[in-house]
Amino acid sequence: MSTLQTGLKGKVALITGSTSGIGLATAHVLAEQGCHIVLHGLMAQDEGQTLATEFATQYQINTFFSNADLRDASCIHAFMEGLSI
Repeated sequence: MSTLQTGLKGKVALITGSTSGIGLATAHVLAEQGCHIVLHGLMAQDEGQTLATEFATQYQINTFFSNADLRDASCIHAFMEGLSI
């Protein structure tokens, strides 16, 4: 698939629920456009890191994975503090 010129190249997208289904499909579309991707989902940290590495390799972008519980304010704070992309 060819990359559209959308102005998204180099931007950062945080996609919650991006480890499966619509969230994962959205992550692929944005990565294809050159967005750096913050993947988030309910999977083991090592599995998520593997997924992030696959995205980085396939699309030549920066990635980050978190499985933080976004229902918990303290987890959100820790997630934002640890975010590096």
